[in-house]
Amino acid sequence: MIDLVELLFKRYCDKKLAHFYILNAPSNTENSHLLLEEWIHRFLSKVLIKEKDIGQTQVNNIFELGHSDILELKKETPQANYLVEDFSEFLRFQNYYNFELPHRFIIIHNAQNMSANISNKLLKTLEEPQAGTTIFFLNSSNQNFIPTIESRAISLTLMTKREELLKDNKIDKLSWLASKMDVMGLSSNFKKSLINFVSGDAEISEVTAMLKKDKELQKKLILLIMDFECTRNSDLLAKEEMLKELQWFEKAQAFNNPAWERFLGPLVLIKA
Repeated sequence: MIDLVELLFKRYCDKKLAHFYILNAPSNTENSHLLLEEWIHRFLSKVLIKEKDIGQTQVNNIFELGHSDILELKKETPQANYLVEDFSEFLRFQNYYNFELPHRFIIIHNAQNMSANISNKLLKTLEEPQAGTTIFFLNSSNQNFIPTIESRAISLTLMTKREELLKDNKIDKLSWLASKMDVMGLSSNFKKSLINFVSGDAEISEVTAMLKKDKELQKKLILLIMDFECTRNSDLLAKEEMLKELQWFEKAQAFNNPAWERFLGPLVLIKA
């Protein structure tokens, strides 16, 4: 199995990094904030070693003292909530270009502790950050962000060592969907229709017909699709494709396009 750090580092070297990622910790993991911090520092270490031709000791000093092209926001404790004023440096950082590295990075530790108000204030920056900038939200508690945040990001979930040994690139899609729909309280009729569609036993129209004028069901389905994409171990191209479809969904929703048109792309991808 390809290490996620190596995969993202390759995309960095190929100049194909996305501008916004959400990195989720494995579920039921102790000290998940430390696991995410170690992961992001592994990635940044590879970038710094490549670009500055230095060793790990010098890299560690950079993490301790800071770097002009790397901004890390972190509260005193993993449980502390962010305040609006905590993001003044984040916003200032957007006013400058890269200084030494060819790319800049913003890391928000324990980003799940942001309020909806703060999240909404960041939407424009998250959608169009300064050129050559990638933003990482580190989610140590696996809480959901507001949909407008989720739809702008590529979400990646780390796996535990046990999961890496037990799984390759696939999950039992139908069992996962059925279980998740039970937890979300979706009706048995809708559950049957979606399972039949994903398994190839029903047309997409059977699903979209049930979505008409049911805004609560539409909301739950898009959350289900985003949660599925975060959970499955798909490659980055698949996640980027899903991100594009979710962004289209948001635009189509704003223009009140028919339900079948809004959900066509995400449903086709979840079936793939």
